[in-house]
Parts: sequence; C-alpha cells; structure tokens
Amino acid sequence: MQLPKKSAPFAFALLMALMLPFVMTFFVVLITAGWSEMFFVRWMKAYGVAAVIAFPAILFLAPLVRKGVAAITEQ
Repeated sequence: MQLPKKSAPFAFALLMALMLPFVMTFFVVLITAGWSEMFFVRWMKAYGVAAVIAFPAILFLAPLVRKGVAAITEQ
C-alpha cells in the first residue's frame, strides 16, 4: 500500500518523530540518569513526551530547513 504524494510531509514527520526521539532520549537518559533498573521506564517516559513534541515541530521546521538548505547550496 502506498500513500498519496500529498501526504508525504506528514509521513516524513511521523517517521522522524518516531525514530529520532527514540535514539536521542536513550542517550540523554543514559547520560543524565545512568544505567539502572529504572532506566527503561525513564527512557520510555522521556520518549513518549519527546515523540509527541517532535511531530508538530518537524511539520513546522522541515519547510524552513529545506529553504535554508536551498539558500546555502548550489542549485
């Protein structure tokens, strides 16, 4: 099954919002709280918050980043 082309920005934002916070929160929680028996719980709590924030942030920021990259790269 393929999505319509017009849904690409939302699909991109959703996938990025699921993947990037997963990796980032792992390392942030590991660095700030250390490895413990509560690590997984802390990580999943941080990931849940970060993923919810990441989706609208990516929807808003991705077009700005594309414009910025276009401005500093050759056409």
